[in-house]
Amino acid sequence: MTNNTHDDPLNRASAHLETARRLGRELSTQKRWFAHLRPLPKVIDRVADELAAAIDLVAATVASDRDRTSHLEANHRLLDQSIARLELVTAGDEQLIDDLGAAIEAAQIELIRLERQHDLLRSRLDQPR
Repeated sequence: MTNNTHDDPLNRASAHLETARRLGRELSTQKRWFAHLRPLPKVIDRVADELAAAIDLVAATVASDRDRTSHLEANHRLLDQSIARLELVTAGDEQLIDDLGAAIEAAQIELIRLERQHDLLRSRLDQPR
């Protein structure tokens, strides 16, 4: 978004509306306005142009916001899908870690058994006959 308020479409629309209000006030405050009927159609056209410009700017801003919202929603859906995939991969990793832990524990138990068996065999070999 731009920080320049003169470039902001909503601020420009507001300026158009203010111009339309000013023109309307000038028309309503003129004394003997009926004497100035000749420029009246031009002023009405100018007010209509200002209002149309304001409406166009607001519509463009709404469309831009709608597009931005659509892109944000698409990015949000993509992020949700990525998180779901990551959870699946992580769940698989957790299972693998659990399986490796169980295998290490079983190997440690087997190592202790083999060490005891080795000690027993060594003690039998070292016994005098």
